[in-house]
Amino acid sequence: MRDRVPAAGSARSILGSVLLSAAFLYITRDLTVPLGVLYAVLLIAGWVICRAHLARVDAERDAGIQQRRADVLTGPRLSLTELLYTGSRDQLVGHHDREQVIERLGERYAEGYLTPHEHEQRTTEATHARTRADLAHTLRDLP
Repeated sequence: MRDRVPAAGSARSILGSVLLSAAFLYITRDLTVPLGVLYAVLLIAGWVICRAHLARVDAERDAGIQQRRADVLTGPRLSLTELLYTGSRDQLVGHHDREQVIERLGERYAEGYLTPHEHEQRTTEATHARTRADLAHTLRDLP
């Protein structure tokens, strides 16, 4: 659960102190402070509270956007087999998918299935791959 942003807390305390002062002045009937000044103070306090509320709403919205982005980035990943052989072969692939294939090519090179030239060539193909079919093509003839 996300923490709440305490932006409105200080604005509420300011409004409370202004209202308390206004009530005290009204009760004591101190006429040295004109009513226009009290009205201006109340307007400013209301403006401060509105700005604090808008800041809190903006902060909550931004936190929600960041959380959704984090959820997308940390979402479940497909295994290499699922990536290459399930779904549409024309589906676009991302960096993580390319890295998985390049890692697999490195393993096959270390095991002796690829020559240095083939490894370099297929790694370049994987780096430039756009679709699942392109990635599957880079792993052709490999166990």
